Amino acid sequence: NSTIACQGFTVSDNNLYLKNNTNIHKLMILGNNAATVQVAQCTQNSTKIYDGCVIQNLLGTRFVSIFNDTNHYQINLNLDLSVKIIDAKYKNRTLILLLDQQGKRFKYLYRFAADFSAHEKQTIDDASEIVFTALQNGTCLLSLTDELYLFKNIPNSKINIINKSNDNLLKQDFSLTTDGDKIILILNDELFHISMK
Repeated sequence: NSTIACQGFTVSDNNLYLKNNTNIHKLMILGNNAATVQVAQCTQNSTKIYDGCVIQNLLGTRFVSIFNDTNHYQINLNLDLSVKIIDAKYKNRTLILLLDQQGKRFKYLYRFAADFSAHEKQTIDDASEIVFTALQNGTCLLSLTDELYLFKNIPNSKINIINKSNDNLLKQDFSLTTDGDKIILILNDELFHISMK
């Protein structure tokens, strides 16, 4: 048996990452045993774990940490000091932040280059909670106030919404995930495969 203390955890690129005081560790499963490897350092009190990423405030500048099998990328989010992060989710080179600025909620959609050397940021006027997923090929599905938006993260091109779908089922609570190269919608304990045509 292994015991590992942590103040939060997240999954990115099929790996589990843990925050332990001022360090981020990757959990390694070796047979019946578990061990951790330190992959980054962080501030103890101004670091928060979100779905797929870690965000920390360094003297008023917010940085997102993104992890994959071999690298740790730390990227300045370029947020105004008056903006508060409510929630965040990262998957397959796509990051969405739910933000609040003086009582107004909105989203930022970030799309990262394959090597994370550059990124684009788009403002979305939507205050709903973050419901999105992204495939490795860049296909993304995003729910915005009862509508599903399908778009493609094509490198070096503008982020465009290429399809949207109105459906009564979207008035209910649901979640999105992926299974290999498929997007799955989970609703009332049922799974729906969303095909890309």
